[in-house]
Amino acid sequence: MLNLRRRRVVRITGLLALFFIILLAAASSQARMMEIRGKTYDIAQPGEFKSGEVVVRAHPGTSRKDIEGMAAQMQGRIKKVIPEYDLYLLEVPPPADFSAQKAQVDETARTLERFSQVKRAYPNFKLSIPKPPEIPAGIGAAKEDLHAPGVPSQQSVAAPAAISSNNQWHLDKIKFHNAGAAPADSPMVAVLDTGVDYNHPDLAANVVLGWDFVDDDDDPMDEGGHGTHMAGLIAASPPGGTGITGVSPTSKILAVRVLDPNGAGTWFQVMQGIIYARDSEAKIINLSLVGYDIPGSTAYVDLQEVINDTAAADKIVCVAAGNDDNYYAYDDIQFFPPPNLTPLPAGLANALTVTASEWNDCRVFFSNYDVGTLSGVAYNFNFVDLVAPGWKMYSTIPVSQGGYAIQSGTSGATAVAAGCAARVWARYPTYTATQVRNRLTSSGAAIGSASGGNGFYAAEKRVDLMKALGQRATGFSGVVFNGQNGSPLSGVKVEATPDGVTATTNAGGFFTLTGLTGGTAYSLKFTRSGFGSIDLSGQVAVADRITDLARPTHLNKLRAAGQWTILFSHRNFHPGYQDAVYTFQYDWWPVPWAKTSGLRFAPRLELNGGVIVEPSTPGSLVATPYAALTNDDWNRSSGSQNLVISRVQSGTYRIWTRLDNFQDTYYEWGSYKGPGQNLKAQIFNGANLQGAAVAANATGSGSYWWVADLNGGTLTIRNKMGTTAPPF
Repeated sequence: MLNLRRRRVVRITGLLALFFIILLAAASSQARMMEIRGKTYDIAQPGEFKSGEVVVRAHPGTSRKDIEGMAAQMQGRIKKVIPEYDLYLLEVPPPADFSAQKAQVDETARTLERFSQVKRAYPNFKLSIPKPPEIPAGIGAAKEDLHAPGVPSQQSVAAPAAISSNNQWHLDKIKFHNAGAAPADSPMVAVLDTGVDYNHPDLAANVVLGWDFVDDDDDPMDEGGHGTHMAGLIAASPPGGTGITGVSPTSKILAVRVLDPNGAGTWFQVMQGIIYARDSEAKIINLSLVGYDIPGSTAYVDLQEVINDTAAADKIVCVAAGNDDNYYAYDDIQFFPPPNLTPLPAGLANALTVTASEWNDCRVFFSNYDVGTLSGVAYNFNFVDLVAPGWKMYSTIPVSQGGYAIQSGTSGATAVAAGCAARVWARYPTYTATQVRNRLTSSGAAIGSASGGNGFYAAEKRVDLMKALGQRATGFSGVVFNGQNGSPLSGVKVEATPDGVTATTNAGGFFTLTGLTGGTAYSLKFTRSGFGSIDLSGQVAVADRITDLARPTHLNKLRAAGQWTILFSHRNFHPGYQDAVYTFQYDWWPVPWAKTSGLRFAPRLELNGGVIVEPSTPGSLVATPYAALTNDDWNRSSGSQNLVISRVQSGTYRIWTRLDNFQDTYYEWGSYKGPGQNLKAQIFNGANLQGAAVAANATGSGSYWWVADLNGGTLTIRNKMGTTAPPF
């Protein structure tokens, strides 16, 4: 997070300077390294640069000897050259003091620009992998089950045999299994990242070794893990079927290392990598990285030129939108006049910019996104071209780090889009790069609107590989969760009546039901041993389309008679805590906590006037109070929460919830009656449904939802809302 006061001073000073962007670099935080779940990252901040390095763009015809002479005057040397663009990277010995390093870069760039041979000079700014998402400190970390599948962070998966395309939910979402077999040969994809573990069994057959622009050698081995994760999503091809599958498993991966083990690199390295990949056989370049700059600045113009020339060479440059929830852009616009910070290369017109969605086609909370006017302010961000899954993605990491992991981010979404681009180009080999891009966007599933109903504040398209490849099928797709703990539920039989067609959920909880008749209204029945069944009626099939169900299905785990279960279910957890946190701190944040598309509330179970179970006191089923919160949506993000009473005590239980952002221990967000949520509470005695409350039908309004009372075996549905804790 930027220091607003420091940035404000720097920006005002910069308006008086000839070389503003260098002074913006002075706003860089000294504490650039960050540790997230035990792994150290170097995440590039706006204006951050590599000390002791200056990029010089010379006028055409300037000799290397001329540049060497300039460098010598500053006790420096030429470190690297990009001859195609007359770009030189100069290295000058940096002083030990951090503030002096910034002053040195400032003065060096100013001095160089006085030479007639120099077109422009600027610091060697940093780019990095997008910031890995994390739960805010002190919120949810103590409750999170780090050994459970689906934790929203990098998590190694110890047993490769347990990993397969059956638990790569993104393949189900993009209709990979209905898109037909990949051809024998697909276009090469260059992965510019932390490198690639070319010895990984799922990747070894497909990796072509490129160059390492970090160590300047021909060994682009991945020392960080991020690049191998991207490569697996794009083109993993497991031997013997044990492992994970990439979207384009017959593509070759050109491994190009431009980022160090902590995920950071420089603009010069990235430009070198892009040019190298452009001159190779690769048709698609994957850039799952991000930085920030001001449009029209010196550094911006050079990167833009490299991207433009790459697009003109009939290449597709897939770029991550970034994981900052538009924070830097909103912050900059709030306090400073245009031009304002933009994510790069994401903000460049000739980049195919990809942002991330989750299993319900809602925006993942951290994803940067397009927006026009929001809360009365005209932002006019229009840089996202495509949406792809980017939440809890199973893929490869270096064997030395465990071989497989779950990661979330716009990085993974970008890799999925790159794989889809390769498949489309293989299917339509005479297409130009522009035609491939247009095919991906025009055939995508329409999601998002200006109202922000699912976290996108503009009309977007989520990639649909089946449609992009011209395949056809009619049916339904969706995801099923275990209501007891919020984890994906495999082995659920889904049957469509009247046709009797069936499908079964896979390890990721997904099912795809095809072979249905367009225009027919179906009832979908979900059954699994040990769980209650659910019937969804009135589902109308659309010809030649696999329709995604609007919300997840949550099955109640059966318990013995006399044990009570309260299952809360709704559509979407996202976007949540990042919006809520920033809104809590800054009243200018344009997405108020109550208007996020996701929903996070706190269930409470009260006995004889005292709260016995809530998120901060989850209870116990085997000891007092013999009641527990068995599924806190913070841990699973499945759109469900679950209370269980294992042994009914004497007196009256009151079941209610609170939805209020202003608390000290954890955050809440959204609206009980938010569009598309369909929030409901189902109450079971053993296997039998005893009653239900639908939030949209509740009387009253406010932060408190009084669901029901239970006394002995008597259940009374209240379904009221108010501004204080019940009763009211």
